[in-house]
Amino acid sequence: MPAPPLVRSLGAASLVILVAALLPGAAAAILPRPPATGAPSAAGTQAGGATSRSVAWTSLGDQPPAADGTGYTVSGLQADGYTSRLGERFVAQASGRGGTARLAVHQFGAGGDGTFTIRLFADDDAAPGQPGTVLASAIGEAPRSEDPATQPTLVPLPDGTSLVAGRVYWLVVEPSPLTRLAWAVNQAGTMGSHLAADPWQVRITSQPQAAFEIVVRP
Repeated sequence: MPAPPLVRSLGAASLVILVAALLPGAAAAILPRPPATGAPSAAGTQAGGATSRSVAWTSLGDQPPAADGTGYTVSGLQADGYTSRLGERFVAQASGRGGTARLAVHQFGAGGDGTFTIRLFADDDAAPGQPGTVLASAIGEAPRSEDPATQPTLVPLPDGTSLVAGRVYWLVVEPSPLTRLAWAVNQAGTMGSHLAADPWQVRITSQPQAAFEIVVRP
């Protein structure tokens, strides 16, 4: 069964690199560590009530993508057994703890309740270029894609979450059963390592990054 398609917004512009298979005994080919791409659109620290906060990463841009159902598709467990997950690799631009993630994800199609799990991984020290240790997980709920004015989904991160500037991380999205999401592509053309996994294989591709932002407390 083919990997989840890119919904009408990117065409055939991406370069796909097969890096692993989920079949027993398959060997994984690891991508070399790419240079950091993208940078926070804000200078770093913002006012946030009594507590300051810093943008550790953003590819949302000044005008986040519209909730029109376009982007990379990702599916929770379907009736036929199909499921997928998507992730983006990034280099933290600020150190901090806790904070929030904002993702331009939107539910489309019938089925599911629109909820999803995000997991924050450290890049694998033993095999750079793919997710390693899980650092945090949290639950979000995506809006429907019928309203193009809908803003990206805000997901609070656990207080124990910690990022260090200059280190490499992955943000991975897994929808709840029957939920299908579109994760909108960033508007600035930021490129990055993009993970797409299904029951048959895991692929890491070099292509435009899905739009998201990570904000931490110093």
